Amino acid sequence: MEENDWRLWDDSDCFRNEKFYFRKYKKSSERWDHEHCNFCWARISEYDDELNEGYCTVKDELWVCPQCFNDFKEKFNWEVVDDINLDKKIVMIHLKGVSKKY
Repeated sequence: MEENDWRLWDDSDCFRNEKFYFRKYKKSSERWDHEHCNFCWARISEYDDELNEGYCTVKDELWVCPQCFNDFKEKFNWEVVDDINLDKKIVMIHLKGVSKKY
């Protein structure tokens, strides 16, 4: 990966040290049927002709396609969490009063 990769933008460092889990995309509503990779803008959705899974932050704030994740994981020190860790985070988020379901 080059330092001037077209997928990087000025604020890309704000995603440093994030934790991700690999998941299949499920639309959150009838009006919101896809996400985009935050780097290459590939569509991630339930549609057959698009990516159907990717890496997502625990709070579902950031989606990264598998290619970009592999390209940038070392640069940004990303970590993949397993289902056990994810379950613990969901409980912690719930206990803090966050109502969004993860």
